[in-house]
Amino acid sequence: VGLSCVDCLDPVASPYVTTTYTVSTFSCLGTVAQTTLTVYVEEAPTLAIESEDIRVILGDSILLEAFTNQFDASLVWTTAEGETLCEGCEEIFVKPTETTSYYLALENEYGCRAESEITIKVQDACSNGDLQIPNIISPNGDGHNDFFVIQHEGFRSLNLLRIYNRWGELVYDTDDLTKYWDGRFRGTDLNPGVYVYYLEGVCLDGEDFTRTGNVTILK
Repeated sequence: VGLSCVDCLDPVASPYVTTTYTVSTFSCLGTVAQTTLTVYVEEAPTLAIESEDIRVILGDSILLEAFTNQFDASLVWTTAEGETLCEGCEEIFVKPTETTSYYLALENEYGCRAESEITIKVQDACSNGDLQIPNIISPNGDGHNDFFVIQHEGFRSLNLLRIYNRWGELVYDTDDLTKYWDGRFRGTDLNPGVYVYYLEGVCLDGEDFTRTGNVTILK
């Protein structure tokens, strides 16, 4: 089992499990001469890098952990530039200043290797956040731009939205931004025109932020 041939001088052995092979031949005296050889099959190394997140706020550190079935093997952490960060470490803390890839290589005593990588994205408070705020809504029930919907990414939370008319009168106020403004005030459609919004939220680093702007109601 696992031999490329059974009647040749130099067979190639490729067993899936540890296997003992016996080779025999007749001697010049007519007797059988034989010997045995055991090929040991070791479990192939597996390797992965795990982290609590793939994002980190600029200035913070994050823990990277190695997961492998062969912790007695040699582990080497490096950067994309080939800089060695640690040898023999099962976990390391990194503090990237920009989005960075980290690499981990393993080699066991038999020369078998495994590699893994992870990319940590660096976010700078709110500067990398993405707010998509419409400047026009047309609440006419046609299914297009009927609501004032704020889409966001890279923020801890959005906490407050207020909308005022041109005279400074508050026409909409909510602390639940999963609810969308439909261009009404006290159940009545507002007149077309320009309105001012005021938005409060929290950046990823815990700092508060505000945004203001205009939204136009069209009919």
